[in-house]
Amino acid sequence: MITARQLQTIRPGTAPADAELAARVLSAAAQEYGITTRLRLAAWLANIAHECGFRNVRESVYYTDPARLAAIFRTAFRGSAAAARPYVRNEVACANRVYANRLGNGNEASGDGWAFRGAGYIQLTGRALFESYSPAGVDLSRQPERINDALVSARTAANYWVKRGCNGPADAGDINETRRMVNGPAMLGIKEVRVYYRRALAALPDTPAPAAPAPAPAPDPAPGQRRVLLSQGGQPWEDISGARVEIKNAKTVVINATEEDGDVWIRI
Repeated sequence: MITARQLQTIRPGTAPADAELAARVLSAAAQEYGITTRLRLAAWLANIAHECGFRNVRESVYYTDPARLAAIFRTAFRGSAAAARPYVRNEVACANRVYANRLGNGNEASGDGWAFRGAGYIQLTGRALFESYSPAGVDLSRQPERINDALVSARTAANYWVKRGCNGPADAGDINETRRMVNGPAMLGIKEVRVYYRRALAALPDTPAPAAPAPAPAPDPAPGQRRVLLSQGGQPWEDISGARVEIKNAKTVVINATEEDGDVWIRI
């Protein structure tokens, strides 16, 4: 469904090996979670392209400049380069400090900051998100290292997208809203995501809307029995004789009484 060439078109410069792997695992995850239309795929892939460049990576918290570290993580270091200095060139200690006591993590000594630092195709961060968006059969809150597996990462990204309700704005072509739902009010990287989205729409084929199911066959009426039968949206026929039924928001109601004393068939 998704090809390496499409991913390289969306984000030029993606390494062939990364594109091949991402195409395989993202295709499987998209099918599993119903991200299968052109609009949904384009929005999902545009956000992923920005988050990780189609590489299943972990967040780097390796800094060499204490002033920059203090500026990026102002809350953890209160803007003080001196306070940040012991954490430069020490990723583990740095992650444990800057992500302590937030995002569902424990304190600095718990090691949660390092274990649950940004990860995967959608860059989940924090114990709470790892737990909430673990795909079926996987508990990332207990085994966070499993997100290093590309297929688990892709399934997590798809589960996150669907659980957050991103398919709704994607179906409406609202790439800005999908970015807000993924990244929050800051919508970091929205300009790049818009570019990736336009490329994705051009690269992905049109997908026809699924055909509505044909109505189930009506039950055979018993001899001499007059009934009122109702079928809504292709669902099986239901005998509603004697019941009070209120029909709302129906564009078309088809009523068929084949003979004066025959059954009444109502299809919505």
